[in-house]
Amino acid sequence: WLFVHGGSGQFVFGDTMRYLTLADNTLSGVGYVYDGILETFRLPGYPAYLMLLRLLHAPLIVGSIIQIVLASCIAVWAYWFARTRLVLSDRSALLVGLFAAIEPIQVYYSVILLPDVLFTVAFLVTFTFALKWMDSPNVRDSIIIGTAIGIGNYIRPVMIYYPFFIALVFIALAIVRKTGLKKAVISSALIGVVAFAIMAPW
Repeated sequence: WLFVHGGSGQFVFGDTMRYLTLADNTLSGVGYVYDGILETFRLPGYPAYLMLLRLLHAPLIVGSIIQIVLASCIAVWAYWFARTRLVLSDRSALLVGLFAAIEPIQVYYSVILLPDVLFTVAFLVTFTFALKWMDSPNVRDSIIIGTAIGIGNYIRPVMIYYPFFIALVFIALAIVRKTGLKKAVISSALIGVVAFAIMAPW
């Protein structure tokens, strides 16, 4: 509806223009620069997403559609979480999924070109595999958690301290259960190493 009535400009806001400018300047060889100044505040994850669209000569509506599809997957995740983790009835879980699907702010931010949906996906991957690790600790899940945190922080740096929080949760859980403390410490260290190794170039 926004595209039909207002064109691609409907997906572009102040912050979007900054991300687009960073993407275009990087692609053109100017560098990661905005208004002649090296950008240090906005991380390169979302500009990289926009650069990919530019390289593929895809219109901005394609970027919006990808985000809408990812946001739709978040609704499916909400259903899964309500059904399997909260152990709600199938009908209640469907309602949770429905509310997640039609929640206005999420719907809006999935349409306009801003990094919120991509970050939310990275966060949910982190959260989901942390839950999985708590059920059955293993190295693979620790690596996935660390990778999701590292990549997510290139989109929005909200999870920069998350490895420390996860370490506290894993170690506290092991102490309460009185088993698996060594695994919790090793996994926590691995998550931190992987996450910060990914973030280190920035």
